[in-house]
Amino acid sequence: MPVDLFADSLTTTVTAGGTTAPSAGTSQSFTVSSSSGWPAAATGVSQFRFVDAADTNTPPEIFACTNVSGTTWTVTRGYEGAVPWAHAANWTAIPVLTAGSLLNGMKNSTVNAYTVTGSTYTLPAITTAQMHVLTLQLSVTLTFPAAAPGASFQVTAIQDGSGGRVITWPGTVVWADGIAAAPSNAINATDRYIFSCEDGTNWIANWEPGYVAGFAAPIPELVYTNASASGSVTLQDPTVAGYTIQRYEVPNSDTLTLVNPTAKAGSSFEVQIETGTGTTVVFPTTSTRWAGTIAAAGSAPTVPVSSVTRFAVECVDGTHWDWAFIGRLV
Repeated sequence: MPVDLFADSLTTTVTAGGTTAPSAGTSQSFTVSSSSGWPAAATGVSQFRFVDAADTNTPPEIFACTNVSGTTWTVTRGYEGAVPWAHAANWTAIPVLTAGSLLNGMKNSTVNAYTVTGSTYTLPAITTAQMHVLTLQLSVTLTFPAAAPGASFQVTAIQDGSGGRVITWPGTVVWADGIAAAPSNAINATDRYIFSCEDGTNWIANWEPGYVAGFAAPIPELVYTNASASGSVTLQDPTVAGYTIQRYEVPNSDTLTLVNPTAKAGSSFEVQIETGTGTTVVFPTTSTRWAGTIAAAGSAPTVPVSSVTRFAVECVDGTHWDWAFIGRLV
């Protein structure tokens, strides 16, 4: 069933449609004075419900708009068992929250479990499945379902007994730092990705590396602490040491020069740097790429003194470490 979309404090005039009383469930085309602010319903993906502001019947007729194209709405009459009736010309439509829309939002998602044995795979339509569990026996190029505002779905990628499988994502996926996330490459590793669409074209990605099915949170974090970090320090290899967070405390007036570990595709970890007074941090330069967050893209930021600054570090291609600023604790 299409996802219900919601809006508040809106009105529009129905200039054509609704003036007859067909059977409940009849689909009709309405013309409205304006669709501005109203949800962008898309056929088979999303919908919204509305009523006539002047309807005093008990219960009133509920309409479901299943597609919006400019000022043309595709509408289902007599929704949720309501009885259609002939409304006055140029009547006013207002959005409505109904028991049916709430129950639709609470329904369980449909799971699509699929073992990837080919080099390409197209995910089913949103109306068919909203959760996809993919067991990777080969590297695969994915094609996503049709995008529509308000649509979302989840992909859980599980490496097989060999590991190292790669996913090539569609070009319409928008990643937080502009760099596509690679699945964890360890044997039987599991990652979860959540994709949502706001503009009807692009999918915004949220990645949970190391996700464990059946739990609400990723694998517990392991923290490596160097309480007196100065001079040249090589960061820990996360695939060997298993650390998901590496914390370095730089003594007052010292300089810490960081060196990347050996690059491995699918590896990722967090770096926390605690500085004292008069300290300097020199970031890796070899095989390093920076996201344009607090510094220009391609350049390392300056870490302020007397602070704790956090960075996300990820290797996607097996050659480069991609660094991105996360935030400051102090």
